[in-house]
Amino acid sequence: MEIRKDFLSLAVPDISEQEIYEVIDCLKSGWISVGPKVKKFEKEFAEYHGVKHAIATSSCTTAFLVAARVMGNHVTITVAGSRGNFELNVMMPVLVQSLLESVTLLANVARAFTDKCVLGIEANEARCRELLELNPSIATALNPYIGYDKAAEVAKASAKEHLSVRDIVIREGLLPEDEVDGALDVRGMTEPGLPD
Repeated sequence: MEIRKDFLSLAVPDISEQEIYEVIDCLKSGWISVGPKVKKFEKEFAEYHGVKHAIATSSCTTAFLVAARVMGNHVTITVAGSRGNFELNVMMPVLVQSLLESVTLLANVARAFTDKCVLGIEANEARCRELLELNPSIATALNPYIGYDKAAEVAKASAKEHLSVRDIVIREGLLPEDEVDGALDVRGMTEPGLPD
């Protein structure tokens, strides 16, 4: 996959040729969000599980839908809590129902999201390091060594040429090679405190 050079790349997608084909096929079909492929999947999924209907959503979308419902329940709970006229608590049934629904939804979506989306995720450490090295913002760490103006030039060159900040610094001879690793220690940049 060719990476565009005319914009700041924060993350390059990792998409297979089959996924590209499926997206192109959906785009050509004219069905962008819901279409024959999704309908077929929902039908087969419902049959497999022995239920009447199934709706396809991603784990992330489901979590977002639950969040929206919980926010709505929060409004209901807030209004109900403010309406305890003469301490009769006439709004208690809707308050309790909304609270219990929110707790149940959040517990279920947390479990489902963890099982279906989070578990098994492994970081591609080599790719993470590559993306860190290509991020022009790490040039900020060069300020104490080469000054703000030079560091800004390095960041701009890194973004424009799609080269790492490290490569630009070495190419331009801005720091001795034995100092570059210390100056651009991305792990150290995540630690609290000031650099040594």
